[in-house]
Amino acid sequence: GRRCHRCPPPAAPRPMVPAAKMDLGSAARRAGAAPASLGVWRPFPSSCCCCFSSLLDVNSWLLFYGFLYLALYAQVSQSKSCDKISCFSGHCVNSTCVCDQGWVGDQCQHCQGRFKLTEPSGYLTDGPINYKYKTKCTWLIEGYPNAILRLRFNHFATECSWDHMYVYDGDSIYAPLIAVFSGLIV
Repeated sequence: GRRCHRCPPPAAPRPMVPAAKMDLGSAARRAGAAPASLGVWRPFPSSCCCCFSSLLDVNSWLLFYGFLYLALYAQVSQSKSCDKISCFSGHCVNSTCVCDQGWVGDQCQHCQGRFKLTEPSGYLTDGPINYKYKTKCTWLIEGYPNAILRLRFNHFATECSWDHMYVYDGDSIYAPLIAVFSGLIV
């Protein structure tokens, strides 16, 4: 059987410095979607999992190292004819999906690689379907100097305690770790 464990204590929040705001959830609000609540997650009621989230505002830039350190390895597969299907993150050339940088799969539906977002607000996704085994995706969200970056999750789902998303204050995995996410937000 499954062995349940207690939730870890939340990390102490970092102080906020007043500065320009970059709100990545504004597009979702304009579309009428309610962002998920921020802060510490509680135990998931239908399982023994307890998932922790510490969403912190960050100065300067943030590596949203959605290094979904998921046991995933997105492999390039044979493309289906894109005459009858659409390419999620790419374009159709001679009936074959040609993927944009950072995307793989027969419909360019799986993230693989690094994405950079520098606009005042934006939307990030790991693709239209469930992530594949050994997938690693990286999102770099870069703000103006001393900007405060805010992350909002409309949907988030990983296998609790196995697959994680890491948020770093910097442009690499060697920067200070700010938060770790795992579990489900609906």
